[in-house]
Amino acid sequence: MIEQHVKIVIAEWDDRDFVRSFESALVTACASHDIGRPETARSVEHALHDHGYPAASVECTRSVDDVLAARARWVVRRGADRDRPH
Repeated sequence: MIEQHVKIVIAEWDDRDFVRSFESALVTACASHDIGRPETARSVEHALHDHGYPAASVECTRSVDDVLAARARWVVRRGADRDRPH
């Protein structure tokens, strides 16, 4: 098995409930998916929607070099501005 390296950036890292929901969704998704694949990011995104964050997004970006090096970058966002504290 190839080791995957994923850099995860959570935009709303100070929202503890959101981060816990993300972590839970990530653990579940990684049980059946390879973390470096875009399908895993989509699975986590759908789980966040199910956890009460309907506008959440998980963007997985990989260049050709990233694919060859078995790495990816995820940007995780809670959602619309209306959901963010002011």
